[in-house]
Amino acid sequence: MSPRKRPRQSRSGATVDAVLVAAREALTRDGLDGANVNEIAARAGVSIGSLYQYFPSKEALVAALIERHTRAALDRLDEALAASALEPLEVAVSRVVSAMVRAHEAEEDRVLARELDRLGRLDEIQAEVDARAGRAIARFLEARRPEVRRTNIELASLLLIRAVDLLTHAVLVDRPDVADARALEVELTAMVLGYLTSESSG
Repeated sequence: MSPRKRPRQSRSGATVDAVLVAAREALTRDGLDGANVNEIAARAGVSIGSLYQYFPSKEALVAALIERHTRAALDRLDEALAASALEPLEVAVSRVVSAMVRAHEAEEDRVLARELDRLGRLDEIQAEVDARAGRAIARFLEARRPEVRRTNIELASLLLIRAVDLLTHAVLVDRPDVADARALEVELTAMVLGYLTSESSG
């Protein structure tokens, strides 16, 4: 599932970008089973040989899309944390939760989430999220110790990351009939604020 090689020049980078955009559209429309590599190459304006230089299979395309999506979501989280550094806790938490929910809001992101489970890449991606997001959330909580009543910041960071991520998937991917993204943001913000500001027993 890994790419054959990484682009090293701007031209090859543009080729990979075009292929991934076409692959994202095909996967959203047809799913992994229905997506056709030849059609993806044609839509991207490259030869099938050029596509295979970078991606040996549809699974490799999905893996690359998931990797790109995950890093974009983590960048969005970093931006939300930076933008909320001086905001009141309620505003900051709402902004950060919103960023995490919106990373999974688009239909193509939901398709990627389903394919991620099918390809068995969940543990690998989750480890990257736990590490990078965990450090960022821990810094956020450390800076707000007077407002936050949790004593084990590392544990609190992990619980918050996993809870928001898993519950977002549960609603937007598995049960979109229950609530839309905006309603989910409100409920998750209330849940996170309650956890952060309630008395800690340890």
